[in-house]
Amino acid sequence: MKLRVELTNSNDFKDYRSDYLLFLKKIAEDKSPASANMGLEDNTGFLFSVDHLKRWTKDNGEIALLYDNLSELIVGVSAVETLYINPLLGSGGNRCWVAPKFRGNNEVTSYLLKSNLAWCENNDKVGMVLTFNNYNKWIYDTISKLSSNTGTTLGTVWSKWWNDCIPLPRKIRYFNTHQWAVIKPIDKSKCLEIAADIDKRYGVREQPYIRLER
Repeated sequence: MKLRVELTNSNDFKDYRSDYLLFLKKIAEDKSPASANMGLEDNTGFLFSVDHLKRWTKDNGEIALLYDNLSELIVGVSAVETLYINPLLGSGGNRCWVAPKFRGNNEVTSYLLKSNLAWCENNDKVGMVLTFNNYNKWIYDTISKLSSNTGTTLGTVWSKWWNDCIPLPRKIRYFNTHQWAVIKPIDKSKCLEIAADIDKRYGVREQPYIRLER
């Protein structure tokens, strides 16, 4: 199996749009939770943001497309941009998804997230934030356990790429949603400082349950 990454951005995405539409059909066929925000949904869809130059433009981000060299089809995608709540960091893994057939050898980290992190390094970021919803929160949970020496990895399913990531202690408010987050460090000491600041400013305080007396 031979794979390659093609790099683009929203300004130049027209060169890849027809390939992406075929990829979008594949996501729908696999009934992935990711399909809800990968298309033309107003304000939230990946393709909507690309077509309207809302995110991942050439001056603020990059889109990594994973191609199967045999079929010449897109089999994965992940985007990166400057983190809007702190420009010292990038925000990677945006809309990240890989077809199930191509998940056996850590392709997400080996190709897509590696490319996202390279964009951060080339644009003088000190690290890269990755956020998680409930359906992929197991990655955040594993990183948290590893960081506190209370857990182990999951054999070949787990990529060592995650091992040095810094987990934020609670959900953060990010694009009007509450998400779990970690920072992949380039400069670890600066990332630790920024992690504390992000938690202080954007950490979500869970509301206590209050029982109403009748």
